[in-house]
Amino acid sequence: VKNATSVGKSAFNGCTKLISIELPKVEKLFDNAFAGCTSLQKVDFSENTCLTYVGEGAFSGDTSLTKVEFLGKLEWMYSQAFYNCSSLEEVTLPNSSVKYGDYIFYQCSKLKAIKLGKESYIESLGGSIFEDTIVDTFIVDEQSPYYKASSDGSLLLSKDGKELVLASTNFDYPDVLVLDYDVIAQGAFSGVKTLKAIEFTKSTTIVDNYSFANCSSIEEITIPVGGLN
Repeated sequence: VKNATSVGKSAFNGCTKLISIELPKVEKLFDNAFAGCTSLQKVDFSENTCLTYVGEGAFSGDTSLTKVEFLGKLEWMYSQAFYNCSSLEEVTLPNSSVKYGDYIFYQCSKLKAIKLGKESYIESLGGSIFEDTIVDTFIVDEQSPYYKASSDGSLLLSKDGKELVLASTNFDYPDVLVLDYDVIAQGAFSGVKTLKAIEFTKSTTIVDNYSFANCSSIEEITIPVGGLN
């Protein structure tokens, strides 16, 4: 598909012997375009500066896929785009401003590290994007004007450190995680199963939608007198 500019819905769904694809000119990958390609090991976006759209479930169930890296100016990545890519170990997020859907990397059970480039920016984020993964590290380009990682790499923070954007799903958090932030972003901890107790230090902290959804191990929450925003 070297000359294709789009790949339609379910175009290659279930092509179980497909091993690799090159997509240098593709602008849009529609829903389930390569879903169920269980032998697919490599998706080459390395020369693609055109890709703007990855549809729902586009690569879902591609159980041999190990690494995904984007170069182009992606704008949309829809829900479950890489759902159940159970061999996926590393993802480099697009070096652009992207709207992310729900459960994008859900059940990518070997996914451990998330890399962000200089211009990587999360414009909006659905819930449980990393649920049922083993993500324990965020790696951020030092020149990023938007983000930084916490000192232990477990948290993705705004550059000024005031907003907690995303949390690792498999980090060994302390018995009580103290949250001294102005904002806990939408879906920041959703799907994290290693939190036991959290303590908010500021009554002015904004806790956005789905921030702690599906955090099934939380036993205790300490909130300042006067509550939270």
